[in-house]
Amino acid sequence: GNNSIDWIKIFGYKQLVDRFLLHFKEAEVITKPAMDCSILLLSTDPNLINFFIKFQFSRTRMFNIAAVIDSLTKLDQWFGAFVKMNCRLPESFDVEFFEKSFDTILSTDHHQLIARFLHILYGNSDLFTEHARKRIYVDLLIKKHFFRLFLHWDDVVRNYYHQLLVFKLTRTRTSDLRRKGYLVQTDPGERHFQKISEPRSRNAYIDPKFELDLLACTVIQSLIRVVKNQLRGDIKEFDESLEVYGHKAVSEYNYYASQYEMWEDKGLDKVPNLAPLSIINGKTINFTPAYDRFFSIQKKDVE
Repeated sequence: GNNSIDWIKIFGYKQLVDRFLLHFKEAEVITKPAMDCSILLLSTDPNLINFFIKFQFSRTRMFNIAAVIDSLTKLDQWFGAFVKMNCRLPESFDVEFFEKSFDTILSTDHHQLIARFLHILYGNSDLFTEHARKRIYVDLLIKKHFFRLFLHWDDVVRNYYHQLLVFKLTRTRTSDLRRKGYLVQTDPGERHFQKISEPRSRNAYIDPKFELDLLACTVIQSLIRVVKNQLRGDIKEFDESLEVYGHKAVSEYNYYASQYEMWEDKGLDKVPNLAPLSIINGKTINFTPAYDRFFSIQKKDVE
């Protein structure tokens, strides 16, 4: 396989890559052959992902919706190369640039861009190292943009975010965390709301591989309680204009959380496809990205 070849030692390889990258920079439009070549080069040098992402998004005008969609489509294709190689993004992955770029997209509040971004993160969550996962999934998506996304006016954005929180935020199944004593039940009838059990001592050992999952669970549980408390009128922690979809958002999140428990109980490996409740209730599923300006939805009867 490609992993056994030291490409840099092959005569002419470096010159080939340099010439291609120059062509990539100078091209007004990235053609399909050039895109295919960039994907192939990632299998020889995964670190090139930083060049491709930085160059593509640095030249994309944020308010040109079609251009941003095109850049997101390319990003998804580059990530797809790592999925095919069955490996994570390199340690050198420039998460700071990635976080800054997509913080800008989230701040535009353009629902089609945000939905596309969430779709990419949902489908490629396994690619991120622990450091990158914390920066993107916890620090950016939760700590900075939780209320705007959880309570978003667009049901596709809102429901994609709910599903990402439920199915992709942690890599350890919550049943495993409960079995190991890291999570305990809270409200009867709301099994998906969890909290971290108090450590028996300050020196209590926590397996490092669970630390980020436990942090994510704790933050989410706290923020959802903030939403519920504000909807009851007990506190004022976020913009009151977001309360319009509050009760609906909590109900929708509860639905996806119940689907997660059913998924766990059945011992399934593959997580469900992204689908807003309006699509599920309308008997259509299997949202798939279209590689054009916006999106397409494949319709299929729910058995």
